[in-house]
Amino acid sequence: MSILATICGLGILLGATHHAPQVSLRSPLHMHHVLTIPPPIEVTIRSTTERRRRDGRGMHRMLEFGDAERVDVLTPEYCERVMGIAEEIDPAIAAYLKTMCEEDPEGFERVIHRQGERLGSLMRLKETDPALYDIHLTGLKTDAEIIRVSQALQVAGPDDPQLQANAAELRALIGARIKNATRAKELDIKRLQKHIEKLEAEIAETESRFDELVEKRFNQLFDVVQNANSTPKRE
Repeated sequence: MSILATICGLGILLGATHHAPQVSLRSPLHMHHVLTIPPPIEVTIRSTTERRRRDGRGMHRMLEFGDAERVDVLTPEYCERVMGIAEEIDPAIAAYLKTMCEEDPEGFERVIHRQGERLGSLMRLKETDPALYDIHLTGLKTDAEIIRVSQALQVAGPDDPQLQANAAELRALIGARIKNATRAKELDIKRLQKHIEKLEAEIAETESRFDELVEKRFNQLFDVVQNANSTPKRE
C-alpha cells in the first residue's frame, strides 16, 4: 500500500467529521485526484449549509462547535493531539506524519494546515461527544482499510492468488461501513427519543400546573405595573 496515497486519502476520510460535509451512501463521488481508483462505496457529499437545514435528523447535529478551527501556529500540544488522532485511525498514517515532522517540517506543516479544520473538529468531537466520536473513528478506520484493499485489488492480476481473498475482504469492509453508518442513525434516534420524552414531560408538567403558572406570572407583572404607578413622577 502507498502510505502517501493513504495520507492523502486522510483528507477525504476526515470529510466525515462533524464540521465537514456529511457523507452518505447514495451517489458516486470520484476521487481520481487523490487515488487512481474510484471509492469502493458510493457516497454523496452534502454542503454544510444544506446539512444545517436538516438538523432535525439527529441530535448530534444540534451540537455547536463554533466556527471551523483555524490553525495559524502549530504548537507541540496541537501536533501531539493530531498524532493521537492519526494513530487511532491508522498507525501507518501516524508513522508517516511523525517521519515527515522530523525530516520535512514544512511539508508536515502544510499537511496539518490543510486538514487543520477537520482535525480540529474531530478532536473537539472526541472531547464533547465520545459516543459519536467512536462511531466516526470506526468509520475512518474502515475507510482506511477499504482504501488499502482497493489498492491491492487495483494492482492484482486476474491470476493473483490473493484476488478472491481481497475481494471478499472488500465486500466485508463495505458491509461493516454500512453497518457503522446505521449505528450513527441509531444514535440519532435514541437522542431524539430522549429529547422528545423530555419535551413531553415539560408539556405534561405545564398542563398540570397551568392555572398556577398563569397566576404566578400574572402576579409578577401586576406587581411591576402597580409599583410603576405608585412611583412619584418627576416634574
